[in-house]
Amino acid sequence: MADDFLIGTGIYDITGPAAGSGITGLLNADQKIEGIHFRLYARSFIIKESSRGNCAVIVIADLWSCTHAVKSEVVRRLRYQFGEALYSNDNVLIAGTHTPNGPGGYSHYALYNYTSDGFDKQNFEVIVNGIIESIKTAHNNLSPGKIYLNSGKIEECGWNGSPEAYSNNPEEERKKYDDNIDKDILILKFEKDGGEDLGCLCWKAIQPTSLGKDGKLIGGNNKGYCAIESLLVNIPVHSRR
Repeated sequence: MADDFLIGTGIYDITGPAAGSGITGLLNADQKIEGIHFRLYARSFIIKESSRGNCAVIVIADLWSCTHAVKSEVVRRLRYQFGEALYSNDNVLIAGTHTPNGPGGYSHYALYNYTSDGFDKQNFEVIVNGIIESIKTAHNNLSPGKIYLNSGKIEECGWNGSPEAYSNNPEEERKKYDDNIDKDILILKFEKDGGEDLGCLCWKAIQPTSLGKDGKLIGGNNKGYCAIESLLVNIPVHSRR
């Protein structure tokens, strides 16, 4: 891909209250948090074109989902800190890993806060502040870099949660795949000029259900665990420019 990029990365804790709060994601009102399995994080990537100045912010957060309330407040505070023109609704993307094992109550819609006993201002502030701090870190360490793209397939990773329902899909849809799960994986790898790894974004269709519907500990589930482990071990990524 093109070489005229500035790339920044940042990470910050968004764990939230670790006792008594309702867990969002699995719609179990009796599922109240009793501790921490491992902590939750927001990971930010900023990609900026050196020549034209256009930029995009991608935040991957250990959340069930990013809510409209969180996105709106993050953008509002970014505009306050960096001015109106740099970061906006149009170039800030916040995605949740869909972990069902985090504190809830961070939406402005009552339905999404049902299992969390309503809006939780403390958790909302932890999430918004953590995302802002991860973006600020990425903003402050922007440096020349390269982007690599790779794709492939991963075998024996995950399973279809409802094969009977899947078999009712139209035949032409099922013929697009060689199994009843999607094995495709797409990776964007970011690297500083000189070869130092900055991080990578990975797209793989898998549901984070490893901890079960009765778990009462905060955790990022399989996706969060994968992200933590990738920081601890050297995993080679074979990419092409």
